[in-house]
Amino acid sequence: MNKITLAELQRMGYDTELTLQQDCLYCVFTDAIFPLNSFTVDKEYVVEINGKIAKVKAVTSKELNLKGYCVS
Repeated sequence: MNKITLAELQRMGYDTELTLQQDCLYCVFTDAIFPLNSFTVDKEYVVEINGKIAKVKAVTSKELNLKGYCVS
């Protein structure tokens, strides 16, 4: 896993923040729910958020024309 900042990830086009909820990904900003199986994980990163280390998955859905990230 590579280290990266969220700003760098967003500059790469992964600009939608998603959260994992059971079998779907949820976007709080649009209040939208997306099927988990419509995304592929492009890369996993380690980021520092407010002084804490977290894992981030950069995901893409060609079907939904959406790139985003999920922090775990």
